[in-house]
Amino acid sequence: MKSLDRFYSILKENNYKLTDQRRIVFEVFLANEDEHMTAEEIYQHIIVKNPGIGLATVYRNVQLLSELKILEKLTLDDGFTRYELALSDENHRHHHLICNNCGKVIEVREDLMESIEKIFYENYGFLVSDHQTKFFGLCEDCRNLGEE
Repeated sequence: MKSLDRFYSILKENNYKLTDQRRIVFEVFLANEDEHMTAEEIYQHIIVKNPGIGLATVYRNVQLLSELKILEKLTLDDGFTRYELALSDENHRHHHLICNNCGKVIEVREDLMESIEKIFYENYGFLVSDHQTKFFGLCEDCRNLGEE
């Protein structure tokens, strides 16, 4: 899902035009691939080069791209809705490590839940189609600050 070509294809398949605003929002995610941004943070990236684009436009486009599964909407229990690029090579969502002190979010790419899903299926006949896992604690930087 990272290429502009795939982005254009999804818009076209769903009868949406490629507008400058949609392209600009998508390009912010390409440039900040590992970030989990709020609409306001996306807007802050955009207005540096495109001051004519308003926050409401960013909200509308982020919502649309989320509905089209181009972006993934995340709730990381910090009171904000965040977004990241949806990754088409994942069967499940990846996991997140969230620092209770600084709010840093670290992505865990390994699917650590496969053995649990297997137990659910074998013991309860429940086939998991997706999951969302968040772990809370202290990041390495915050732990090191506490040791000084």
